[in-house]
Amino acid sequence: MEVVLTGTFDVHNYGDLLFPLIAAGRMAEWGVTVRPASPTGRGVVWRDAVTPEPLMEALFGPRGYDGVLIGGGNIIHARPVTLPDYAECAEWAYGALWLGAALAGARRGVPVLWNAPGVPHAFEPREAGFVAAALAASGYVAVRDAASAAFLAPFQARVVPDTALGLARLWPKAGLAADFRRMVERTGADGAARFLAVHVKARSVAGPVEGLAPLLDAVCAKAGLVPVLIGIGACHGDDVATDRLAAAMTGPRVNLSRPEGLREIAAAIAFSQGYVGASMHGYVTAAAYGVAGVIVGRPKLVKMAGVLAHLGRPQDEVADWAAALALTEGFGPREMPASVTTALDAHWRALAEAVLRPVPIPAPVPAPVLAAESWFSRLPMAS
Repeated sequence: MEVVLTGTFDVHNYGDLLFPLIAAGRMAEWGVTVRPASPTGRGVVWRDAVTPEPLMEALFGPRGYDGVLIGGGNIIHARPVTLPDYAECAEWAYGALWLGAALAGARRGVPVLWNAPGVPHAFEPREAGFVAAALAASGYVAVRDAASAAFLAPFQARVVPDTALGLARLWPKAGLAADFRRMVERTGADGAARFLAVHVKARSVAGPVEGLAPLLDAVCAKAGLVPVLIGIGACHGDDVATDRLAAAMTGPRVNLSRPEGLREIAAAIAFSQGYVGASMHGYVTAAAYGVAGVIVGRPKLVKMAGVLAHLGRPQDEVADWAAALALTEGFGPREMPASVTTALDAHWRALAEAVLRPVPIPAPVPAPVLAAESWFSRLPMAS
């Protein structure tokens, strides 16, 4: 059996690219094959990332499938996007990931299942019918935080942890040791150094990115740490911001602005003494490997509070870099709460059972689905 998994797996953003790998590993335990699908269907240069199928072809083309999985990622919205990667599909890309997926599943009579995506903000009134349609067509709806569930109210969605918190099951730390050694050799770093994984996003710094350099130099020198500057989201310009910060620093540092792949990023974080940055999935990776971390919450996003709630660590989000770097003095090993592992196991079991023992979609097709389908069919990409 096989399922189509929808998400933004065609952009250079570390967290989004983890989802299809994790889903494939977990669903394979029940004999289910995962087919990732994204708006453009293009691959990325990172060597260990999947190449997704074009979304519309996967959903509405002649090849059959036994279910649709939506997410993860912060994808449950219908607003136009400004990513250069999506220039030709900016108007419809995100809506197609969940509404298009739900309509396709309903028409094919296969389960529509939500793989813990995020809802970044409240829906506009014009979108209410589309949300109702997607939910009416779905047999299992799980989102990754309480805020996302609240945005879907009065529908009662399940809340489960972001699936990337299970990364260490896919890639145990011992298996990343060779990736870490290659990274050290490739960058000319001192293999005996103690590292601090750092992710900088331009908007997380008050002023030019270069202004962070003196503080980071001073904190790392005092603590005896070498910062590994990681370009986690090139689609958001993180590679450029990382290069600018690295060029402005005077102390030892490792510039990983253009990682070779996802495993290299995971290894750089897993073998560091701590993580500081603006990436939620940088922090999630640290948590997965028992590494202390802190999030620079500038701007403040609901998804950050959501992941911290699952881990019971709301104090790990601060408003600026000075506060974040000050917390590195108290860094030490951490343990993943057992509740997270238990919830993820239950989530994957529920998804697999929904595919293997599907519940028939009510007939006739719910009215909200029909209304949304009429609108959806008039979009350029659906013709």
